[in-house]
Amino acid sequence: MKTIKLDNPNSLDAILASLDRKELVRIIKEQAEMDENVESKIIAKYSICDLTKGEYKKIISSALNRCMNRGFIPYNASFSACSGAESVLDKSREYLEAGNIAQALTAAQAVLEKMVLALQYADDSGGNIGSCIDSSLEIFHEASKRRLDEKARKDFFNYLIKEWDNERHKGWDWGLQLLEMAIDIHSGQHEAGKVLAAVESCFENSALNEKHKWHDGTVYRLKHKVLLKTGKTGEAEKFFNENLHLPEFRRIAIEETFKNRNYERVIELADSGIESDKNLTGLVHEWKRWKLKVYQARNEKDKIRTLSLEFFLGGGTDSYEIYKGTFPEDEWPAEYKRLTGRLQDALGRSHVAFGLLGFIFVKEKEPSKLLELVKRSPNSISEYEKVLLPVYPEEVINMVAENLREQADDAGARNEYWRLCNYGLKHLLEIKGLDKALELIEEFRQKYPRRPAMLEEINKFMKKKDLA
Repeated sequence: MKTIKLDNPNSLDAILASLDRKELVRIIKEQAEMDENVESKIIAKYSICDLTKGEYKKIISSALNRCMNRGFIPYNASFSACSGAESVLDKSREYLEAGNIAQALTAAQAVLEKMVLALQYADDSGGNIGSCIDSSLEIFHEASKRRLDEKARKDFFNYLIKEWDNERHKGWDWGLQLLEMAIDIHSGQHEAGKVLAAVESCFENSALNEKHKWHDGTVYRLKHKVLLKTGKTGEAEKFFNENLHLPEFRRIAIEETFKNRNYERVIELADSGIESDKNLTGLVHEWKRWKLKVYQARNEKDKIRTLSLEFFLGGGTDSYEIYKGTFPEDEWPAEYKRLTGRLQDALGRSHVAFGLLGFIFVKEKEPSKLLELVKRSPNSISEYEKVLLPVYPEEVINMVAENLREQADDAGARNEYWRLCNYGLKHLLEIKGLDKALELIEEFRQKYPRRPAMLEEINKFMKKKDLA
């Protein structure tokens, strides 16, 4: 038995150790009567018998109802409203770890069903309710990977195939997650027919358009998965090839085709993807990346040069070395001058150009050019300070100081004055700008005599740093 140290007779450990069992029970019951949350947590964690789903839901509802104001759970109460669900989730995880999958799922199901409905009458901007739902689904996923006895597997499958299409999941992707788990654990022709019918039902009112493209892509993927798992490989291949317009299918096809070095086919798939997904910038970029991989595999330097430059000018700094590598060593200086000149000309029109020039000057070890660039936007000094400080310490210190002047001018609250001192002035000291820091402090005292909170924070800072 663990020995409790009683060095402090008024510590919680000492007080509890001094009480007999009857008194401890009385105290716990008293606290439970005062706070239903205490009772719910005790029941959820220490129940002697397994609870039913209804009993778990009662624990969850108790916390939700306590936090409700005129039928709605406000933002500032959403965390407390989840306390019941969190207690049930903890119990579910305990069951899962102990290998009692059936009870783990019973508890997780209660959380899923109650908390999805709670979204209809709660402000979940903080994501607390959504987090409980995600946690319940994580328990489902973990359970689906375990070796289940036939009864547990069948009960779980029947729950999933019934629950996935429940009205409460409309507008969310949780239903499709449940359906995919049903696909993963189904067994036999009868259940195969059920999952196939469920997936087919997704297509009845589903029109493929830009708005629903990602959702429909999941549905198509699930159908392909069902066909494969039910042994219909020929039908699965036909379905896959008929739906290469879907990003998920196109991606798989391109990856496999590239592995097989069928480069012409990769280009065809990428080009058709660029056309069909022209309004989705991220996908267009992905398909073009595959084209670049093909050009690199074929060593087609002109095409590599054109596409890598496009990526670089779009902000893809990882393409710089690829672009540079397409030029012979003796031709690069002229191209370097042309490229940087082009970016210099664009500085007034493009923030991207500033970042790209900064990247180039760091990469090519051009500190003098980098300094001139940063002088155009002194606020950017923090990004390039480590590169410039060893070479131009005075210029860096002056730019940091100028930024602190602007910060001081804009500050108006004590927490902002505190940051000005404990982040700004402190940093100035760290980069060996003691004289400049003292100069600024005196300047602030003279300029802002009517900001007593600022002067107090400055005095505190000087005392802490032994500058007074």
